[in-house]
Amino acid sequence: MVAILIFSIYNGGMAGAIFNYGLYPRSLGMGKAFCAVGGDVEAGYYNPAGLITLKSNDLRVAHQTLYGGGRLEYLGYSFPTKHYGSFGFTIINHGLEGFYSFDENLQSYTSFSFSQNCLIFSYSYPIGNFFGFGLNLKGISSKLAQYADFGFGGDLGIFLFPRESFSFGVMVHNLLPPRLTMNEKTDVFPNIFRFGGSLRFYDNRILIAADGAQPIGYELNPHFGIEFVAIPRALTLRAGVDGNELSFGGGFKWTYGRLAFGLDYAMLMHHAFNYLPANTHKLGLHIQFGGFRVWLKAKPKIFSPSPLHRENVLWIDLHIHAQRPVKRWQLLIRNELGEVVRTFSSWGEPPKRLTWDGLDDVGRSVSDGDYYYELVVIDERDDVLKYDDFLTTIKTIGPEGELETIPEK
Repeated sequence: MVAILIFSIYNGGMAGAIFNYGLYPRSLGMGKAFCAVGGDVEAGYYNPAGLITLKSNDLRVAHQTLYGGGRLEYLGYSFPTKHYGSFGFTIINHGLEGFYSFDENLQSYTSFSFSQNCLIFSYSYPIGNFFGFGLNLKGISSKLAQYADFGFGGDLGIFLFPRESFSFGVMVHNLLPPRLTMNEKTDVFPNIFRFGGSLRFYDNRILIAADGAQPIGYELNPHFGIEFVAIPRALTLRAGVDGNELSFGGGFKWTYGRLAFGLDYAMLMHHAFNYLPANTHKLGLHIQFGGFRVWLKAKPKIFSPSPLHRENVLWIDLHIHAQRPVKRWQLLIRNELGEVVRTFSSWGEPPKRLTWDGLDDVGRSVSDGDYYYELVVIDERDDVLKYDDFLTTIKTIGPEGELETIPEK
């Protein structure tokens, strides 16, 4: 009875329910509305074509508690390339221990466990400026008591992003369906048609996503989610709902130059069962590094524009790692109030080094204080790379001299 209840919670015991659980707290906190989101390694699970928007190497690990005492462990890694598309690898381990068997007299016989492992290889490739396809090849092993089997499967997806703020995805799970046979019973994973759209606004700080998942022979399961970046590169809040669960979550992020570390959490409540199952909790860690990005290094960190001071010029080294040739670039320097005081921009590839003499765009000396930058690079496919951070501190230093004092007589 316990096993029947647990598996009925997930699409009525449908074969391949491991592909309905979700993997990482980000998508789980958004109600699993992720088919048209892309941009991280989870796309390999929801729609591999979404990996075409990947900008950096992405490593994620997560642990989930499932209803009835089950668990799910996840490890994913993806990376983009300049000319050959994006690649991803996903490892899933799902287990449930503590089943009991009984003989014909209903006497307890022995205990056993259920386990399932899945390895997914994902690949995506862009076609034109706003379209890409992706595919998954996956191997699945399953073991229940003394019975075990192994099967292969495949998925296919497409991803469209006609504008930076809007994207649309379509995915067919199990287009090549895995087949697992245990105790002379064969389970064939059903085809699942998944589609979704996502919209970003408020300078990409708000993301709204909606999916529909239609397993062949089962009802359509809707998914809705929202993500709000409360503090850029620091704090993100999430909420979502689908046909079974209501979810809430969030994440913290720490950025150190070209490295970003994150901690994510999600809590799921099963509204379809009137919230009777205990809430489940999901915890994950991620690291983003390398890939395509822009940043700069400026020296000195404190300088004086005075011509009488040796360090009177700021040297700015631009680091541009774009996937395609640069069409246009822009560097904005802002004061503590967020006002733009100096602009550097041009068509084509940017220079390796710039200098700033502490003057604004009309040739006036700027005031003392902290200054920040925003670097924007647009490539030939209108893909945007952007980064902002602290630049330097200006501290005006007057000319050196001696002050002579004459004592009173």
